Amino acid sequence: MSAEITSYDKVAYPTTLFQKTRPDRLAVIARLHGVQAASPETARTLQVGGGDGLDAIALAAAFPRAEFVNFDIAEQPILRGRRLSEAAGIANVNHLVLDLMEAADRLEGRFDYIVVHGVYAWVPPTVRDAVMPLIGRLLAPEGVAFISYNAYPGGHSRAALREMLRHHIKPLSDPADRIAAARALLRGFVKPLPNDEPIVAAMRREAEAALTYADGLLFHDGLNDCFFPQALTSVVMDARAHGLAYLGEASGGGLDKGFLDPDRAGIKEEDLLRRLQAMDYAQGRYFRASLFVRDTAPFSRVVQADAARTMWARSLAVEGADRTFTVGKKSIRIADERRAETLRRLVKAERRWVPVSEVADDDAMLEALCHQALEGFVDLSTVAPPFARHPPDRPRANPLAQVQIADGEAKVASFDHQLVELTDESLRRLTCILDGSRDPAALEAEWARLSAGRGVTLQQALDWLAERALIAA
Repeated sequence: MSAEITSYDKVAYPTTLFQKTRPDRLAVIARLHGVQAASPETARTLQVGGGDGLDAIALAAAFPRAEFVNFDIAEQPILRGRRLSEAAGIANVNHLVLDLMEAADRLEGRFDYIVVHGVYAWVPPTVRDAVMPLIGRLLAPEGVAFISYNAYPGGHSRAALREMLRHHIKPLSDPADRIAAARALLRGFVKPLPNDEPIVAAMRREAEAALTYADGLLFHDGLNDCFFPQALTSVVMDARAHGLAYLGEASGGGLDKGFLDPDRAGIKEEDLLRRLQAMDYAQGRYFRASLFVRDTAPFSRVVQADAARTMWARSLAVEGADRTFTVGKKSIRIADERRAETLRRLVKAERRWVPVSEVADDDAMLEALCHQALEGFVDLSTVAPPFARHPPDRPRANPLAQVQIADGEAKVASFDHQLVELTDESLRRLTCILDGSRDPAALEAEWARLSAGRGVTLQQALDWLAERALIAA
């Protein structure tokens, strides 16, 4: 029987890499809760409705001993994913054309991580009803499930804008015509007026954001038939009915990630849930990325800092005056000098991953490091970085990046799960020949030909690629 033709076969959904869904990120949060989540190096991960699976392919390249399964009901994205994997020689990822409503019965074995990103609130209710049973059947005893969804109350303003767009483009059937008409309407709608009602002002802000979407994103997320935002409480209730417990969020601070201060650790789960739901309404929240574990897996609401002793850490922060540290738009002032020293040591490491044991000397510094991580000033990892900080004698580049270069892509996947802009033609050609077979002399000869007297040494070129995590450890 041939696969059903879906809107995702007709219009490609933009593909990218997602930091928040990485198994290692989920493992860090779970272990700080006291859950012994599997090592990402050998874990089994399922991506539900993952499109072409670029995210899974990139992870498979970084962790060749792990196993990844990506499925989607749309055939064309799956075919693209298979081609990418095969061309890159990445054999530890499997792409399946599969209906979510049949997946629980057709997939075999347990998965350490299950990722349901961009599905739960964007499918018909009958399909959504199959998500939690699938996780309940396939999640490993100490596995972690990730489910993202548009949330209330912010979903109301997005729904209103969608209704307006869909009303105006209703007579049009061709996807390109629908996208063009929607963009024209958005451009005319974004300008605020003095007498705007609050709901209209909110819709205009949504319209401004929608204008930045790629065509595929606008078509599927802004114009499709299915858009069903969810309240956190309803998602948690759905999960509980299938033997799952709410752990926390994949992003946000301590409370968002499900952690409480020790003096509040005795709060009932229902009270915590009500508090989190109240925060959503107070803040106008429109998106959640919630994590679940089996209700038989015990976990703590107090940070288990000891779990971080064997982890790795890095910081992208910049230190300012008076023990103030900044990452992006967030700043923190650390009054205690020893706690500040923990973060300062990572800042001095210049964004390199270092063993936690090298920067946290005692329990107090370890606890400080964990809380800095929960607030987004430190990144933690359960495994050593799979990329080389300094190029080895026989460097090997990311095989997925090599295929992307051959396909003419300007941005390529790194071993750090980032898309790196790589437009310099000499560097692109150098990346494509780094297969681990050439010794330094052979590489020097190749680089002399590729660089054509640009005045950049081979070592400088390799260092540039290594700094962007494009060379394997």
